[in-house]
Amino acid sequence: MMMTNVILFLSVLLAVVFGALWCFSVLVSKRRCADLTEKANLLNNELQQSTAKLENLTKQLNSANVAVAVGETKAQNAQARLDEASKRISEFEIAKENSDKLIAAQERELKIMRETINETEARYVQMRKSLNDDFQILANKIFDSTREKFVVDNAEKLSAVVNPLAENIADFRKRVESIHEAEIRSSEGVSAQIKSLVQMNTRLSDEAHNLAQALRSNNKIAGNWGETILERIFEDSGFIKGVHYRTQVNFSDSTSEQSRLMPDFIVDLPDNRSIIVDSKLSLVDYVDYCSSENTEHKRVALEKFKKSVRSHLKDFAKKYNTISSVAGFKLMFMPIEPAYNLIIENDKTLLVDAYRENVIIVSPVSVMAILKYAQIAYRSEAFVKNIAELSKQGQNLCARIERFMKHFNAIQDKINSVQKAFDDSKKSLIEGSQSVANTAKRFYELTVKSNTAETKKIEEQVDDE
Repeated sequence: MMMTNVILFLSVLLAVVFGALWCFSVLVSKRRCADLTEKANLLNNELQQSTAKLENLTKQLNSANVAVAVGETKAQNAQARLDEASKRISEFEIAKENSDKLIAAQERELKIMRETINETEARYVQMRKSLNDDFQILANKIFDSTREKFVVDNAEKLSAVVNPLAENIADFRKRVESIHEAEIRSSEGVSAQIKSLVQMNTRLSDEAHNLAQALRSNNKIAGNWGETILERIFEDSGFIKGVHYRTQVNFSDSTSEQSRLMPDFIVDLPDNRSIIVDSKLSLVDYVDYCSSENTEHKRVALEKFKKSVRSHLKDFAKKYNTISSVAGFKLMFMPIEPAYNLIIENDKTLLVDAYRENVIIVSPVSVMAILKYAQIAYRSEAFVKNIAELSKQGQNLCARIERFMKHFNAIQDKINSVQKAFDDSKKSLIEGSQSVANTAKRFYELTVKSNTAETKKIEEQVDDE
C-alpha cells in the first residue's frame, strides 16, 4: 500500500514536473517567437531602408552617368572647337607664308625685269653707237650737198624716235629704282618700327594704369580714352586716317529701320574689304581687382570682370554683321595689356568662344601684329600695281623699240636706195661702155682726128700752090 502511494506520489510529481516543464517551454517559445517577430520586423525595416538607399544610389549613379556623358560631350565639343581654332590658326599661318612667298617671287620677278631693262638699255646704247658709226661711214660716201641735206633730215627723224625712247627708258629705270629703294627702306625699318611699337606699348600700358582711377568714374570718358589709345597705335603703325582707316562711320542696320551702327574704327583692306575695330573697356571691375588686398574681394571682382568682358563680347558679336564690306572677323580691342593678360589667364575658353563668333580679342601688342599684316597686304597690293605698271611700261617700250626698228629699216632702205642711185650715177658717168666719160672720150678722139686731117689737107693745098 505504501509502495502504491509512493508510486502514485512519484507519478503526480512527474506529472507536475512535466507540466511545469511544458508550461516553461511554451512560455519560452512564446517569448522567443516574440523576439523573432520583433527581429523580423527590424530586419524588414532595415531591408526597406536598404532598398530605399539602393534606389537613391541607383538614381545618383544614373545622374552621375548622365553628368559624365554631358561632360564627355562638352569635352568633345571643346576639343572640336579647339581643333577648329588650331586649323584656322594654321590657315592664317599658311596664308602669311603664301604672302611671303608671293612677295619673294615678285621681288625675283622685279630683279629679272631690272636685269632685262639693263640689258635692253646696254643693247640700245650699243645699237645707237653702231648706228652713229654706220651713218658716219655712209654719209662720207654721198655727195656733199646730198649728204648735208640727208643728215639733217634723218637726224631730225631719228631724234624724234630716239629721244622719247630714251626718256621712257630713264623714267622706267627711275620707277624700278624707287620701288627697290622703297622695299629696302621698308625692310630696314621693320626692326626699328617693332622696337618703337614695343616701347610705345609699354608707355601706353603705364599711362593706362595711371589713368585707370581717373577714368573709372565716367564710362564715356573711358570709352573715348580707349579709342584715343587705339588711334595712337594706328598712327604709330604708319596708318593714315582717311586712307588706311576711318572713324565713327555711320551705317544703317538692315534689321531695324530706326537703328544705326557706328563702329569706333574701320580698317580698309584691298579689294574693298574692311575690318571693324571697337574699343571695349571693363575698367571698374579691373580696378577693383587690382586695388583689393582681400583674397575673397579679389575673387569677386575677378568674376565680375570676367562677366563684364563676356557681356561686351556677346553684344559686339551681334553688331556689324549686316555690313557687306566687313571681312570674316572683327577686332574687340582691350586697351590695357595687364587686363587682357588677366582675362586670358583666368578664362581659358574666352578666345575660343570669341573666335566662334568671328571675333578676335586683341590687346595693344596683338593688334599691332594684325595691323602690320594689313599693312603688308597694302604694300603687296601697291607692289602688284607697280609690277602691272612696269609690265605696261615694258610693253610700251617694246612697242616703241619695234616702231624704232621699222623706222631704222626704212632709213636703211632709203640709204640703200641713195647708194644704188649713187652707184647708177657713177656707172652712167664713169663706168661702162655707154658712160658719159667714154662718150666724151670718143667725142674728143673723133674731134682731134678730124681736126688733124683737115689741117694736113690745108697744108698740102698750100704747098701745091
